[in-house]
Amino acid sequence: MNNSIIIIGSGWLGTALANSLAMEGYLVCATTTNEHKFSEHAANSLYRLVLLTSQQLNEAHETLNQHKPRTMIITIPPKRGDNNYLAQLTNLYQLAIESNVENILFISSSSVWGNQTGIVTEQTQMQPLSDSAKDMVAFEQMLLASGAINASVLKFAGLVGGERHPGRFLAGKTQLSNANAPTNMIHRDDCIGIISRIISGNHWQQSFIGCAPSHPTRQAFYSAAAKQLGLIEPQFTEFSGDDAKIIEGSTSAAQLNYQYQHPDLLVAMQPSEG
Repeated sequence: MNNSIIIIGSGWLGTALANSLAMEGYLVCATTTNEHKFSEHAANSLYRLVLLTSQQLNEAHETLNQHKPRTMIITIPPKRGDNNYLAQLTNLYQLAIESNVENILFISSSSVWGNQTGIVTEQTQMQPLSDSAKDMVAFEQMLLASGAINASVLKFAGLVGGERHPGRFLAGKTQLSNANAPTNMIHRDDCIGIISRIISGNHWQQSFIGCAPSHPTRQAFYSAAAKQLGLIEPQFTEFSGDDAKIIEGSTSAAQLNYQYQHPDLLVAMQPSEG
C-alpha cells in the first residue's frame, strides 16, 4: 500500500509533523518557501524537503508527480493581508486531483466560529468574521461536498508547545479584559497525534476538532504560564468572559479513539519541556 505523504507547509506544525510521520514509517515529502530552513534541513535524512516559491507552490506538478503521494496534508496558514489564500488552497486541491492524490487533510482553525459563545462542537454552525476564516469555511465546504477526493478537515484551537510557550503571550501586559473567559488551546504533540490517527484510521469525509479538554480561565492560565517562565504576570482589570465559547473536542477524540497527551494545559506548559 502507498504510504507516501506530502505536507504542504513546513512551519511550526508542519516540520514537527513531518519528522513524526517519518518516524512512524511514512514516506514523507514536505514543502517550504524558506531558503534558510531548506539549507538547515540538508543533513536531515528522515524526510524529503522541497524548496518552492509561493508561485511554484501553486504549480507543484513536478513535486507531486515525483513523490506520488497518497495523502496531502495542507498546513499553510493564511498570511496577514494576503487576499489569495482561498485561491491557493483551491489550486492545491486541483493539483491533488490531477496528480491522483487519494486523500486531503486540511488543517483549519477554530476561528471559523467567530465570536460565538457557549459550547462549540463539530455540529455548531460556522460564523466566520475575518477574511481568512471565511476562506477556510469556503474551502472546507468545497472539500467535503465535491466527492472528487477523500477529504477531512481538522480545526485546531490555539496552538502551543515547543517554542510557543504561552507565558510569553501576555507577560507584563496590563489592563487586560475577559479574565474569566475560558482558554481553548492544544499542544503540538496532540496536533500531531490527532493527525496521525486520522490518517492511519482512514477517517475521511469528516470534520474534526482538536482542543485540549481543560479550559482554565485566561487569568489563571496566562498568569501561571508567565510565572513558570519567571516573567511578569499579566494584570487583568475586567473580569467578564465566563460566557465565552468553549471549544469541545471530546466527540472527535472519542471517534478517533484518541487520548490527549497534554489534557491539562497548565501542566503541559511546564518550562522544562523541549
